[in-house]
Amino acid sequence: MRITQWIIALTTAVVFATPVLADAPASEFNTKTSDAGVKYITGGVGNEQAANMERLFGEYSFKLVNVRNDGDGAYVAKVKTTVKNKAGKTVVKTTTDGPWLIADLQPGSYTLNAKFNGQTQNRTINIVENGHERLVLKWEASNIVDRGAEANKAASEHPGKKAGSDEHPGKKKTGSEHPGS
Repeated sequence: MRITQWIIALTTAVVFATPVLADAPASEFNTKTSDAGVKYITGGVGNEQAANMERLFGEYSFKLVNVRNDGDGAYVAKVKTTVKNKAGKTVVKTTTDGPWLIADLQPGSYTLNAKFNGQTQNRTINIVENGHERLVLKWEASNIVDRGAEANKAASEHPGKKAGSDEHPGKKKTGSEHPGS
């Protein structure tokens, strides 16, 4: 009799928990809370994660998306982002883990400062009660350096050189050499 009750309880728990688990994309993100108490998430790498971030945006008041301005709209990540309230207090300060930042900002006016690859952009954000503000920052593509492509190019030009290393084939490193000497 106890086994039957246990099986019924377990089955009921699984049946009722399954829809909740299926609609819980937030678990793949590291939700953070700033020192000012603002809840935010960064990410959005790949189509599935971007779609999940879009679904989560309904629970937040602000969304920032960082893209290249070269026409293909490729996403960029590692954007240093600071959001300050009207009084000048920092409410969110982070470096994005992906192209997206969503934050639960209270209604009011904010300034956003974003830095990426030597470029800086500033914007004003106005959050209204029960609103969802979206902002897309476009970054100059010519300033974006693809370190992986550089390493692969160097490796193809110097087959004996390990990609990403500073050693040149056929040259023995003595330890007394200095750059520029």
